Amino acid sequence: VAYSLALLNNVSYNVVEFAKSQIEWMSDKLMKSFEGARNNPFHFKHVKLCHSLAELAKVWIPSPKVVLVSTPDMECGFSRDLFFQWCSSPENSIIITNRTSPGTLARDLIELGGNRTLTLQVKKRIRLEGEELEEYQKKKDKEAKDKQEKEKEAAAVSSESEDEDLTSGGVKGKHDLLVKTFETNKQGQSRFFKSNKKQFPMFPFHETKIKYDEYGEVIRIPPHDTSFINELQLSDFKQTLQRNGIDCEFMDGVLICCRGTVAVRRADDSDSNVIVLEGCLSDEYYRVQQLLYDQYAIL
Repeated sequence: VAYSLALLNNVSYNVVEFAKSQIEWMSDKLMKSFEGARNNPFHFKHVKLCHSLAELAKVWIPSPKVVLVSTPDMECGFSRDLFFQWCSSPENSIIITNRTSPGTLARDLIELGGNRTLTLQVKKRIRLEGEELEEYQKKKDKEAKDKQEKEKEAAAVSSESEDEDLTSGGVKGKHDLLVKTFETNKQGQSRFFKSNKKQFPMFPFHETKIKYDEYGEVIRIPPHDTSFINELQLSDFKQTLQRNGIDCEFMDGVLICCRGTVAVRRADDSDSNVIVLEGCLSDEYYRVQQLLYDQYAIL
């Protein structure tokens, strides 16, 4: 190719891998190409998948290249970051693929064009220091205190409402099954048999109170096991490790990394897609672990 081509996105690898798994739902032409020559049309040989500006800088030395970037309105994300870095050079060009909403940077470039000076607002996160930090801590402490007081008030109101439902001293409870065994006549004499008026006792029923707040009913969702979505190939993961400067090689089907201190392999079951990570606990181990997690969509 005349120019190097890169796809810059936080989930670029996952997007391509997901597209590979959806070929059976695409056109017949793609299906025939895949079934006949076993060529996956989404196996891009000349496209470099990058997840950060640091990866983009490591892949190539300064040379002509085309970068496909997310966020077309250029209000945030990698597209805005690259614009800040490259807009000062007249040799760089921007291709906007669609007309975005009014008031965005991309729409401004479409309507007014380039070759001019732009005033843009750059937002960055910085650590609070001095008086700003103290003011922020006081604000957080006040919010926590107010929240605690509201919880106490809500608990007190709830306990009062529950006490109203309970029986007080000397008063019969609502859920007691009371059956009179005898009655007293007008002359003060008792008789064993009841009157003709029949009274049937009922089983007690206690209505469960539904707790809710200003947003509605409080529903506690039960926890679930974490799911890792992707069919990772160790050969692809090897290329990812090498792009991040980690030495690795295959040995008897096991991917050995970091001079033998970390190993990545499949589970003993040949039909399993479970990836096993083994090694000594170190900075290199956690780095390989993070890169491995980045290959999955974790739910």
